[in-house]
Amino acid sequence: MKPDNVIDLIIAQLKSQGLNSRDILAIVANIAKETGFRLAEENLDYRHTPNDRIRNIFGSSRTNMSDAELTALKQSPEQFADHMYGLGNKVGIGLGNTQPGDGWKFRGRGYIQITGRTNYTQASQDLFHDDRLVNYPELLNDPRIAALTAGWYVKKAVPHTAAQLKVDMATCSQEDANLVYTSAIAGCPITRGVGYLGTEIMGKVDAWTNQVTAEDWDKQVAAAVDRSKLAA
Repeated sequence: MKPDNVIDLIIAQLKSQGLNSRDILAIVANIAKETGFRLAEENLDYRHTPNDRIRNIFGSSRTNMSDAELTALKQSPEQFADHMYGLGNKVGIGLGNTQPGDGWKFRGRGYIQITGRTNYTQASQDLFHDDRLVNYPELLNDPRIAALTAGWYVKKAVPHTAAQLKVDMATCSQEDANLVYTSAIAGCPITRGVGYLGTEIMGKVDAWTNQVTAEDWDKQVAAAVDRSKLAA
């Protein structure tokens, strides 16, 4: 798929799921930040990433080891994934990863990097009423399934996240919508200006949404939906 067609597909799918233009903009900005609209599995090859940056990204609880141990761990993407997202820490348990190898098998895929056995299982059951995404997780690399799953995930996660952040989604600004959707996709509440998520990640999302006015984006959404209907 060409990039413009991918964006049209994503926008049309999100619109069909009842999301408004402001929320779609926050989601599309996150997709731009996460994958640049390209379907790619989470890159867990950190062999050439400095250990200090790994500690900043993954936090102290998962990187509480010597530099030598961390350097050895990052030589294998599979082992790195299972350490960071597996049975041995709260993050992996929270993702529902219950079997050895789940951290790697259910690594981030799709436009917003759906991660973890629980999300793959729930998405598969809710969208298809079977276990196809559990049995064949690489299906999230299909553009239509990835777009559908992105809408499924944010609609499930945002109400709780908005309540945690005390944001009224009916009346909030674009900036607050950015914060809620980015937090939901990250899997934890984000505080602006604090840590990797609150600085680097929020900076990227805000910069993307600042490229357009609300009026222009409304027009872009309507045009994308129309083009998507013609292409169907």
